[in-house]
Amino acid sequence: KGAIVNLSSTSALSGEGAPHYAASKAALVGMVRSMARELGPRGIRINNVMPGAVDTPILKNVSQEWKNQMIAAIPLGRIAEPNDIASVVAFLASDEAAMITGADNSALPLVTAIGRLAPKESRSPVSNTSRLPMRTRTPLTMSSRP
Repeated sequence: KGAIVNLSSTSALSGEGAPHYAASKAALVGMVRSMARELGPRGIRINNVMPGAVDTPILKNVSQEWKNQMIAAIPLGRIAEPNDIASVVAFLASDEAAMITGADNSALPLVTAIGRLAPKESRSPVSNTSRLPMRTRTPLTMSSRP
């Protein structure tokens, strides 16, 4: 019995960033689905957390203009803090998430990818979810979106 939580990225869905980064994060999506089937009968859960922009030292070199564009695409109006992501990871590793496995969980800014994929005039958390591929609308996923 146990839980495995991987850190993927919204780059897995949007393709943004270096090709090797986006590809490796997308590989986690398929791996988690396959491993959930393999490990589930043994009582082991496995999930992905897919953060978008997180306020870490890597963002120190990003221009304020680019940060503002990211923030504008996030309905909650802010970039995630490391603790936002850690809370989702802790939840998925806990017994409270006992029935969640094989899921791609947005820690906060999956909506960053939604905002970038949808036409600017239709950006809203409700209208954009229907534009996502079905694999991102997995039942029992955790999202901090209302």
